[in-house]
Amino acid sequence: MELQEDCGCGASHEGKMAKHTAIECAQDAADVADMITDDMNLPEWLEAKITLASDYMNKVKDYLTHNKDKNDHLQNHPMDLKSILKTAMKKK
Repeated sequence: MELQEDCGCGASHEGKMAKHTAIECAQDAADVADMITDDMNLPEWLEAKITLASDYMNKVKDYLTHNKDKNDHLQNHPMDLKSILKTAMKKK
């Protein structure tokens, strides 16, 4: 049985889940950035994970940017990533 949940904006369930995951990723990235100091010596494997995560998110952003016309409805979604991150950063 497929879950049929609609957020009211016409976006598919997959879009809603991807958006939630992206927000969670951004919040984790902000937390990690706060934990790392400029003089910290990190293991190479950890630096590689950060680089890989950054590369993956950059590729997603590039795809969505170049397919903007097809995804314009995502920009008007009530769960706006930038406003959620600004709110989270103000709480710190």
